[in-house]
Amino acid sequence: MTVRKLEGRHISILMALQEDPMISVSELIDKSGLSQTTVYQDLKWLNGNPPGATFQYFRVVADFAEDALGLETMDIILDIPDFNQYSVIEEILDNHPYTKYRIRIHGSTNGFFVQFRIPSGTSKYIVALLESLRKSDSLKKYRVLPTHNTESIYTVSFLKNWDLKTFSWSFDVESWGSSRLKPTTHTPDIRKNSRLDLLKCLDIRIMCHLTRDSRRKNSEIIDALSKEGIEITSQDFSRRLKTINEHFIRGYRMFIEPEAFDLWSNVLVTAEVTKEASEELRARMHQHAFPFRSTMKLSDDFLLWFIRLPPGHVTELINYLHRITNNMDVNLADYKRSEVYCLWDEAFDEEQHQWRSDKKFLTNGVIS
Repeated sequence: MTVRKLEGRHISILMALQEDPMISVSELIDKSGLSQTTVYQDLKWLNGNPPGATFQYFRVVADFAEDALGLETMDIILDIPDFNQYSVIEEILDNHPYTKYRIRIHGSTNGFFVQFRIPSGTSKYIVALLESLRKSDSLKKYRVLPTHNTESIYTVSFLKNWDLKTFSWSFDVESWGSSRLKPTTHTPDIRKNSRLDLLKCLDIRIMCHLTRDSRRKNSEIIDALSKEGIEITSQDFSRRLKTINEHFIRGYRMFIEPEAFDLWSNVLVTAEVTKEASEELRARMHQHAFPFRSTMKLSDDFLLWFIRLPPGHVTELINYLHRITNNMDVNLADYKRSEVYCLWDEAFDEEQHQWRSDKKFLTNGVIS
């Protein structure tokens, strides 16, 4: 059997999707210069639809406006006392109504990097939960990272830096880290006001599907909702999706399949930074594209950077960060043992227009 391989035209399509993740097929045809049949067939293959497809080469997901949703993210590192506790903690995180993300980490800490997406002002209940787990010896210790209200900087793996012939990435960390910067003034993102008055439980179910694959046709999501016992007309779906896009989504991002592009290494870095180093790193991220998928949270004195990159670039990047930061901790993250969680509609009280935020719901009910 002939194994189909990634070709130049596939890269062109993926690059167009990176520039505009929600680009229409007709626009994609015009931009790529390929025939309609070719684009349709290639999109299906790249999306992993045909039988025998090797990968789902890309995925488009929504970037939620958590402030408009009345939510905030807590970033936490958990230190696990022994290997047997991994599954125990994973079960607790799986059951928590506000878990956003978890991944096993190894290095400076052996345990987890965890994100909770919680109702604003309820962080004390997450701390209470963690303290309870520590006292029961399920955790050795925990560290709530000082990233509250810190703006995130997102990057994606730029395929223009990918060499299809050599199956390698073209990027020089040293040149990137020493490139000249223009004088700049940072303008923080404008936070949105809470619009929970507009939110419905149905919207949360739709947003969950947008987390999985935002480029699916409306009819496909409607069919998926129907299998979940939710019936909705195409007109009502379009109206709800319009509300979601206008008020609860900042934009869309396209991610490529890491195994298909040699992006095997996942690194979590935390460090102290000076204000000068913070301003330099922020300017560098905005002025000179960092070509690998990452999420950075950067304040005047603290850096959190989660990066997915080729193995050959790891030590170069760590050397650069070691030079400009203090008290740096580095962990390798196991993306095959990670989980992304949807928003949970049962955590939202539609009549009261608010998320459930009582202590029992966030703590006792999870571990009882």
